[in-house]
Amino acid sequence: MSAIKANPMPHRSQLAPRSSAKNASPSVPTLNANKGRSTKEEVLKAEVEKLREQLKQANLEKSEINSEYQKQQLHGIKQALASTTTPNKTASKIQHQVIFLLQLIS
Repeated sequence: MSAIKANPMPHRSQLAPRSSAKNASPSVPTLNANKGRSTKEEVLKAEVEKLREQLKQANLEKSEINSEYQKQQLHGIKQALASTTTPNKTASKIQHQVIFLLQLIS
């Protein structure tokens, strides 16, 4: 009683063609990956540009605030000079310092 066992593995010609990664075009996944990467880069670049603009605006506001503060300080000094009675030599010296400071700001 000799039984012939059936071959469990079909012959290659009976198999359906495989779609392997080797047969697939390598540029398609690469393009999709690059597209995703470039989209992320574009979003990040836009965010960086937005932050740079915000920094410029903040620096302008800072400069304006500093300038206003300095003007107020000089105004206070002028008022203090006007209200005090000091000898002419000292008053003249202080006035020259105030004028010098005003020229620096302008």
